[in-house]
Amino acid sequence: MKTVEELKKTLNILKKALVTERDQKKEIASSLESTKARLSAMDLEIEKKISHIKTLTEKQQEIDEELVKVKDKLKSLPKAKPVSQKQSASARSIQALEQQNEKLKDEYLTLTRENKEDEEKAKNLKQDLEIFTKKLKKNDEESIEINNTFTKENKRIMKKIDILTEENLEISKNKTRASEKNSEIDEDTNRITRANKRMKQDVDNLKEFIKTKTELENRIIESIKSHEALELNLAKQLLKYKSDLLDANTFHQEFNVKIFSLMIKCQGVLVLKKDNKGEYVIELQYKGKCDTIFVKEVDDVYEHHTKDDRLVLCFRNKSKEILSEEKVRIVTRVRELMQRSLGISSL
Repeated sequence: MKTVEELKKTLNILKKALVTERDQKKEIASSLESTKARLSAMDLEIEKKISHIKTLTEKQQEIDEELVKVKDKLKSLPKAKPVSQKQSASARSIQALEQQNEKLKDEYLTLTRENKEDEEKAKNLKQDLEIFTKKLKKNDEESIEINNTFTKENKRIMKKIDILTEENLEISKNKTRASEKNSEIDEDTNRITRANKRMKQDVDNLKEFIKTKTELENRIIESIKSHEALELNLAKQLLKYKSDLLDANTFHQEFNVKIFSLMIKCQGVLVLKKDNKGEYVIELQYKGKCDTIFVKEVDDVYEHHTKDDRLVLCFRNKSKEILSEEKVRIVTRVRELMQRSLGISSL
């Protein structure tokens, strides 16, 4: 199982990836806006050139009409007569109109070519815009998928963090209880050590008397043996006490509950532990009294089928409803103790 730090590190990595993806999305959106602006400017330029072409076309039509009128007028003149100054002016006017017409045609062709080039550029830009839009849509879909993955992973990690936090809290409680018991053991050990020092002092004093009083020798020897036996017995008791303490740390647990007494809910404590004979028992402490139930007498324990705030404990052909916010843990722990009392498995 991953530690809390590793889970938080994974969460930070996912957050950074999401931020990076959002920044990339912003850059793509900015580029898209720039492309749209360029395309809009080219459309405006094309419209201006089309308007200019229309103006030139109208002007050319006017010149063509004027040229036709002049030619028709020249055709109506007598051919045998000498060319007058007025006719020469007309010819020059026609020539000027023809030159202007050619110039307009050249300008028209140039504008038409430029217009086609601009239209081609606009077409390419539109194609680029479509490709860019598709890419942006794909990036949006990928961003949504990444965001959904991040959200799921975040929920999973936070759930694991909650579980680890609860386990750490339980470990801290066990450490506190163990520390208290160890303090008691240390006090007992200190008392035994002080007693040993006193006994050694007594032995030394007795040895001094032995040197001068032979008659006290046997009594002193017996006293020494008695003290050694007592010391050995105390050492054995200390080892047993430590063993019992370790066992108690494993199978001693308390839960705040509410117990029904004469149809009234009473605040109480449910205790799971071993008694002095090593039997697993359940103690229900409320209203200043304590009901003791041997785990081996428990027929079944389960969460209430219709009421979410309680569990049911079946024993001695009867059942008892108990209210607790920790009903799931209580049911799990009692079932484990039932299996342990039968020798099926260990806690």
